[in-house]
Amino acid sequence: MDTVIADKWLESVFRGLQLPAQSLPVVSVARNQQQQRLAITPFGLSLPHGLSQQLSGVLKGDYQPVDLLCMVAHAKAHLKHSAFFQPVGKFKHLSLALISLLEDERVERLINDDIEGMDAVFTSRMDHEQALSIGGVETQLAKMSVCLNRRHNVYEDYWCGKALDMYEQALSSGGGFAALREAGSILANDLGQMRYRFDHTKYAVWPAYRDDNSILWTDAAAEQQVQEIIAHSRNSSAQAQDLPPEEEKLIFYYDEWNATTQNLNKAFVTVNHSGLLPASGLERVPVRDAHTAYLKTRRKRAMRGEFKLSVDSSEQLWLDKAIERNIDLLCHISPNEHIFQQWQTQQLSAGVMVLIDASESANDRIAGSYTSILDLEKKAISYLADFFQSSRIPFAVSSFHSNTKDDVSITLHKDFVSPWSDTQRKALQGLQAHCSTRLGAALRHMHSLCANRLQQPMVLVLTDGVPSDVDCPDENYLWQDSQFAVAQLKEEGTSVMCLKIGASQVKICQQIFGVSQTVFCEADKIELAIRNVLKKIRKSIP
Repeated sequence: MDTVIADKWLESVFRGLQLPAQSLPVVSVARNQQQQRLAITPFGLSLPHGLSQQLSGVLKGDYQPVDLLCMVAHAKAHLKHSAFFQPVGKFKHLSLALISLLEDERVERLINDDIEGMDAVFTSRMDHEQALSIGGVETQLAKMSVCLNRRHNVYEDYWCGKALDMYEQALSSGGGFAALREAGSILANDLGQMRYRFDHTKYAVWPAYRDDNSILWTDAAAEQQVQEIIAHSRNSSAQAQDLPPEEEKLIFYYDEWNATTQNLNKAFVTVNHSGLLPASGLERVPVRDAHTAYLKTRRKRAMRGEFKLSVDSSEQLWLDKAIERNIDLLCHISPNEHIFQQWQTQQLSAGVMVLIDASESANDRIAGSYTSILDLEKKAISYLADFFQSSRIPFAVSSFHSNTKDDVSITLHKDFVSPWSDTQRKALQGLQAHCSTRLGAALRHMHSLCANRLQQPMVLVLTDGVPSDVDCPDENYLWQDSQFAVAQLKEEGTSVMCLKIGASQVKICQQIFGVSQTVFCEADKIELAIRNVLKKIRKSIP
């Protein structure tokens, strides 16, 4: 690899360019030429040796290929107009690729202001027919690049038209790269909903003159290295009390019902609990004792209450108190006559655990809008929290997603004790959705969280569909397990209700939760559905 200074090479290459736009036919560049790609660094251009030799020939006047001109001009545009080393954050590879293409188009338009006629040169390297032949999600990305370059929807493609409109809107707003990040994230999410598969290890930017955009981004490892160097160079280090507390992760094991074999698989699913720790009383049970613990929980719930002392001889004699009374009499001490015991059931304390489905399908957007299912779930949480606070009903908030039976991730965002603060509101607004929906294990864990705090718990599930996971080819397996889990919780005294967003697959949800315990709605009826849920909660909780 040879490193050259961009300005020096550009001046020599541009000096000899006297080509009118009409003399530049649109050409197709072979995909195998992707290997001959430069990389941009803050110090100059890093070139494969072959490209370095070709550019040397350009400087000597031996030949002047337009591809090399586009390559160097594009690099110059990045060096002059792009902000380098943007944090990757939580962006996925497809989002990074798409946002980078939007930035490519932005800087190419800006370099045309410096070098008149350069946009026609760039256009000549974009063959709209070749873009259709690439295949997969890269075809969509290439089609978008063509439409952005020509500034109209060449393919009359809905998604490309949306990309063009959002791009122009982002530029007109003056938001710069930050606005492109937001637009690109939405567009990448749309491609994800179309179920496109993106392999970043095989991805090559199209057209071939563009660089790999590696200079635009920095990953967490690079940031950490920089932060360590900066921290080491400072005289004073952060005090221990200034550091954020570490969140402990707990691991639980839960049974799962197989309706085909009519068998309850013991300790079959692994749940990783993160976020807030349970307020009290929650212990991990060894696998061998799981069934015994379940039976003990049932007996304990059935006998929940307390003994009250009484002087009524018709009640059961409390032997210890009777012996104490006799001792007091022998010692000439006034005895306590309350030597009889009476069992009194305690007043039930009620509360609601809200469980948010944070699986990948929650990223699906409502037709005709930019609002996702997850956005509606967050909106519902806000309404519910206001109601629970005004009614003084204890409530907690959890979210879940799964990636096979070995990794069901559940986060407790708010417990029954802590107040509903602005910090919790903002943190919940940043909730991300991904992976799958193993609902049965999540319901069982919600019961574990509630049973140690409440005597009349309720679990309210916010979801958009039926359970699924990548290790379950049988579509009925998980919803039948969820149905079994709901029956288990009901037997234990925990009621379960569901707010189903979207009218699809409602019948299966009704089979899982029961017709009376399922409220479903379309996106534009979410507020009405929440009111119906609140009516049911008022009837269930005294």
